[in-house]
Order: sequence, then C-alpha cells, then structure tokens
Amino acid sequence: MKRWLSTLFKPAPSVPAEPLPPSPDQLRAWELSEAEWVREKLMKTPLNRLITIHGIPVKIKMELAAQGVSNIQELVQSWDTLRISPPYRAMVGSWLEELQDDLQKQYAEFTATKPERLA
Repeated sequence: MKRWLSTLFKPAPSVPAEPLPPSPDQLRAWELSEAEWVREKLMKTPLNRLITIHGIPVKIKMELAAQGVSNIQELVQSWDTLRISPPYRAMVGSWLEELQDDLQKQYAEFTATKPERLA
C-alpha cells in the first residue's frame, strides 16, 4: 500500500520552460542607448522613490511640493529655477546622481538579458 501511495506523490519531471518572447516595450528599450535608457527611467521615477531611498527631509519635500514639483521629471526641468537653499540643493543633486548611477547598473543588468539573436 505504501509503495502505491508513494507513486501518487512523486514529483513531476521538470521541463525547462521556454522563455517568453520579449514585449514590444522590451524590444524598444533594447534599441535605446544607455544614456537614453537611463534618462527615460529617471524621468519616469516618482519623487517618492528619492524620498523613500534617501529619506529626504520633510522640509525639502515641502519646499519642492510648494513649488509644484511632484516627480523627478518636474524636478529636473525646473532645477535652474527652483528656490531651495544651497545645502538642500546639493543634497538633492547628489541623490539624483546616485539614482542615475543605480539606473546605469540596472541598464547593464537589463542588457545582459538581451537575447543573442537581437544583439
């Protein structure tokens, strides 16, 4: 009886899964240069990501919000006209540089997934 039961619960042989075909967004992203890819990702990053990762002080967040900045794209576009104190400007600038560095590392990982037939 035990032998019969053990045959019921044997694990199925593993079958290697076929990789899914790349999505149109992935195909388009693989065609971008590193600079274009990083910039596109940076511009789509919500300002809350900077706040979450770096713990932007509430004072800076409130200053940016008071000036209508809610995402990184608006932050970058209005960088020259923002009225924030120099120490805070330096902090936000360094956080943006760190985020850009992180995105460049992600780009390297992303391009490593590019199928050879598309390379």
